[in-house]
Amino acid sequence: MTKPEAERVGKYMIRPVLALERLMFLEPEGKIGYRYGQDAAGLETMDYLEFIGRVTSHIPDKGQVIVRYYNLYANAHRGKVRKGESLL
Repeated sequence: MTKPEAERVGKYMIRPVLALERLMFLEPEGKIGYRYGQDAAGLETMDYLEFIGRVTSHIPDKGQVIVRYYNLYANAHRGKVRKGESLL
């Protein structure tokens, strides 16, 4: 990894990607545990390398736009409104 790539990853990691309260280290197995679900009732365990791979897969490439717009903010909806089409 080059220095600019490492800096980009470091800047991205300043903001937490997931809730740290839901993470745990399971010492006997040497694995990472992540509680998920609305009430954090589910538990998924994984190897630390798999965990790192999953977290870093969410880091966008340089210049990649990851904002998604839905419903009233979507381009298709705004285009229809401009043309005067009724959506209701």
